[in-house]
Amino acid sequence: MPSEAGVWYYFREMDYPHIRELYELGDTMARAATMMTSTTFTKKLVGSAWPPHFNKVVAEVQQKNIEAVGMPTWDAADQTLAKALQKSWVKRKTA
Repeated sequence: MPSEAGVWYYFREMDYPHIRELYELGDTMARAATMMTSTTFTKKLVGSAWPPHFNKVVAEVQQKNIEAVGMPTWDAADQTLAKALQKSWVKRKTA
């Protein structure tokens, strides 16, 4: 058993209640793993992005930045990825 280990969890869901549910499940799994190995754990939330938090001030700042530097350019690989994600999104919503 190593003296120290780390893990990152990325929880993706459509709304806050389901994201929270996944977060709590991850926390339970981490606690259970420490119980199985007679070790301890600490946790640190590094970041989060909850959909959809719309903010007029942020949107206005983003728009000014777009006008100042322009939109990014997307290559064929970017377009392929975006289309695949869109298809995945539609399948998930209709399932």
